[in-house]
Amino acid sequence: MEIISSEPELEVSLRRLESQSNRSSSIFIGGVGLTVSMNDLLINNFNQYNSIFILTEEDDTQGPLVETLPEGKYACIFYNGNHSESPEHYRSLLTFIRDNGFEVCGDSIERTIIDHYISRSKEDYLTEIQIPIKC
Repeated sequence: MEIISSEPELEVSLRRLESQSNRSSSIFIGGVGLTVSMNDLLINNFNQYNSIFILTEEDDTQGPLVETLPEGKYACIFYNGNHSESPEHYRSLLTFIRDNGFEVCGDSIERTIIDHYISRSKEDYLTEIQIPIKC
């Protein structure tokens, strides 16, 4: 587990992951993601990430750092904004989960699909949050 709580830490972690995996994140739109631990989700601590990942193609599943995202049901939300705006959307998604009788059952997945590398306009930024749930 790696704790990431600032933009500089995110950049360092991403460069380290690229080096260790011999993969480049710069060619992937929306291909870099972060996770928030289930424990942090349950105590409403959304400003600290516990891992970073690079999505790969389905046929590129070999290697010591390759893991498959868990299959299952996810509560999802897309919003215009970047990681710094995610706490309010985590709160909304967790309210939806509780109000509909679901239960959080794992770490969240957060991906910025469009950010400052793709568009100069903050209105274009797009981020997705997925939280695994069980009924």
